[in-house]
Amino acid sequence: MIAAMQRQTRQKLIKLGIILICFTLLASLLSVVIRYKEMLARTIINQKTIFQNVGRMRLAAKDADKTVADFKSLLPPAYGTHTPEWLAYSRIDDLKSRLQATEMVVKAIENKEGMVAVDFTATLPLRDSGTYSRIINLLGKQETLAFPFVNVRSIQIDQSGREAQQSLKLVMEGVVQMPAPQEISQ
Repeated sequence: MIAAMQRQTRQKLIKLGIILICFTLLASLLSVVIRYKEMLARTIINQKTIFQNVGRMRLAAKDADKTVADFKSLLPPAYGTHTPEWLAYSRIDDLKSRLQATEMVVKAIENKEGMVAVDFTATLPLRDSGTYSRIINLLGKQETLAFPFVNVRSIQIDQSGREAQQSLKLVMEGVVQMPAPQEISQ
């Protein structure tokens, strides 16, 4: 009888052990399923965020491309292929031809404060009031152009000559400048 009870107890212990092992396996499996569900939910949220950000990134890329195109449109066509000195002197030549200056004094080019600058003084005859307004409009247009910058420092009207042959002259002082190329250190 004791042997039968021991056998029966042993069988019950084996069944209890099997039940505990199955319960542990089921609990572990349930834990894995819950973690998988949470990770899947986070992945879906991240995927939605990524899809939302793709549109924003495309918009940002288009804005960046537009900004670069706008900036490039401000640069003269020769920028990058010619030196800043060449571009500054080219703008001086353009000014002289557009202003129809009788005399133009150009100083040596200087590098100061990160800018390439050329000072100039132009003398123009004032034949009539139309000439004056044409010159002022032209100077206003030149100051709005991006590269190289034209900055008119002063404009003076000078009356010279004898009383019989008095003539008015416009004397203008200014500077043509643009950023100097920077050395890139590595």
